[in-house]
Parts: sequence; structure tokens; C-alpha cells
Amino acid sequence: MLISTKKHNSSTLLKQVTPRKRDYILVLFVVSAFFVSCNKPLDADDRIPNSTPITTFSIVGSIGHQYFSEVLRENVEEIDLRYVSSLRNSDGSKVKISGHRSYTEGNKSLIKENNLKVLFIYRDPRDNLTNLVYRSLYDWVPSKWKKPGVHPNALSFHRKVKQVDTVDTKNTFVKLFVEQAGTRTVLDSIFSVSAWKGHPRVLSLKLEDLLKMHGSTHEDQSSALKEVLDFLNIPSTDNRIKRLARKSNEFRKKKSRKHEFSVPWQELFLDYDKSLFKGYWGRVLIDLGYEQDYDW
Repeated sequence: MLISTKKHNSSTLLKQVTPRKRDYILVLFVVSAFFVSCNKPLDADDRIPNSTPITTFSIVGSIGHQYFSEVLRENVEEIDLRYVSSLRNSDGSKVKISGHRSYTEGNKSLIKENNLKVLFIYRDPRDNLTNLVYRSLYDWVPSKWKKPGVHPNALSFHRKVKQVDTVDTKNTFVKLFVEQAGTRTVLDSIFSVSAWKGHPRVLSLKLEDLLKMHGSTHEDQSSALKEVLDFLNIPSTDNRIKRLARKSNEFRKKKSRKHEFSVPWQELFLDYDKSLFKGYWGRVLIDLGYEQDYDW
């Protein structure tokens, strides 16, 4: 495997890493998106009632579901009482509601009909891409690909990345793992889940703020945690916010030890990679607030 820690060494591409009940709250974990604005006043039936059940939506390659389970659900009693991962059809069969849910009319109706709330947790799409690539290259979760319920987008991306010749010295990171690997269509689908951002029943949050990483401050983290609690109609006391902040930081450190935050995109993207990414998903970065324009 050819590895590089220098941004402008075009002969190498990668950096080595060692390897329940009634109301629900819906949690979307997303990394990038097509922004959906919601400036119109909410209709009466769109307003979020004081008590709603909880579930989790996750985007391929995000750790949002794990964060929700290990930090929020483990440390806020009210959340556990409302969380559900599946619903029942009229015939009694189960329908999984947690996981990767695309922004479709059917899923929007599902939210409304079941009074669901959504936490939309996303991260920088560029970091999400590097995470997806490294997860497959270094088999961080080898058992995942053998499970019957693995999302088809995740499996498709994994298989395409595993077929890439990583000793290729002619292609840069994005060109190799997007263009040459043929993952553009899969990534479009993965990133489109973030269209949930702006839905009237959705609270949008940056993973970077929740975990206080990549430049986010203590104030950013506290503000994000308070938003979560207020959105879920749970008292946002100072002690509770401090406890969640402490657990969030412990979660970040644990994931960092396991290399689950991968290599920052800045260490992998050359100028040509930036140009390609801007063409594909530059608007997404602006809509999510990671960039103000295309000049980065």
C-alpha cells in the first residue's frame, strides 16, 4: 500500500492508519446534503407535540447512530423510554425505521403519521468520504459486510473500493476512489439523505459540534447539546449538559483510538481532488455551512 502524509506528493495517495414504547424521536445521521429550506410557517399538524417517540436514521459511513446510542440514550433516561427502532404494519409485520432513510414522500409520510422527531446529525462530506474509503481499505468492520441487513449503498461502495488498485501512482485520492472506482452514483445517493435538513420535524446538528472536534469549541458543544435536549422537551440543566459533554468527549477519544475518524481530508486532497469535489458536491458544503463559497 502506498501511503503519503504530504499533501503535494502526487506519487502516493493515502496515509497509513493502524488499523418502546409510544412516542418516537427520529434521528438522522447524515454527512452531506442537498439543503431544503423551511421558511414557511408550520401548519398545525406539522407542529411537534410535547411527547413523541424516538428512532434513529443514519447515513452510510456516519457514526451518528452510535453517538445517539452510547451518549444520549445511555445518559438521558427520558430518551430510552421513547426510543423505537421499528414499527408494526397493519398485518403485524415489523418495519425497520432506524438506519438509512432516503428523503422520499413515503418516508416523509412515515414521520408525520407516526409523530416522529428527527435529530439530523451530519459531518463534513469530505471527511465522510475519507472515512468510507478507509473503512473498506483497512476492514475496520469486517463482520458488517456479512450481515443480512447491511445497506445496499454501503455494500456497493465497499465492494467498489476493494477493487481499486491502491498502488496506482497516477491518480489522486478523489479521482481514484470516486471516478476510477465508479462510486459517484453511490455517493450521490448517500449524500442525498441529507436533504432531510430543514424538514419541520428535524433538528440539524453538526457531529463536529457534538464531539468538539475539528475546530469546534466548548461553547459550540454546549449549545448543540442544549438544542438537542430542548428539541426533545427534556430539561436542559447545566449538570445534564456538562455530563453529556463529558460523555461526548469520551466517545470521541474512544473512536479516535479505533481510527474511526480516519485521516482529515486536508491531508489527502490535492488541488485536483478539490476541483473534482467542488464540481460534485460543492453546493452541499455551502448548504451545510462548511464553506461559504467555492474558493477553498
